[in-house]
Amino acid sequence: MLEDNFASRVDGGDAGFDFHNVIYEGSGKLWIQALQNPAKYVTWIVADTSNPDDLVSQTIPLHSQAFLSEYTLVASDKSNILLYHRNSDPLEKVHNIPADFLSQYALCAPH
Repeated sequence: MLEDNFASRVDGGDAGFDFHNVIYEGSGKLWIQALQNPAKYVTWIVADTSNPDDLVSQTIPLHSQAFLSEYTLVASDKSNILLYHRNSDPLEKVHNIPADFLSQYALCAPH
């Protein structure tokens, strides 16, 4: 799974992904390589398109024909967090995620 851990409000570990299977900004050279060629490295991509600091959504052309030929948008929420799955991998790897999963990561309201 590829995600910007710093900018994203989603934790792949809570979604059932083993942390050693997550590529994030702390993954060093692998992070850069996965951003440049995600299909070579990751099955799942989490992108927060509403966050200008999310390097996944800023680097990968999510709406390009080339990207969409390799990945399919399989889930999104009202705050524009998108989950893409690589087309060449079977979807039976999906874990059941509780309906309220993303609400656990809602930003705190200003006081």
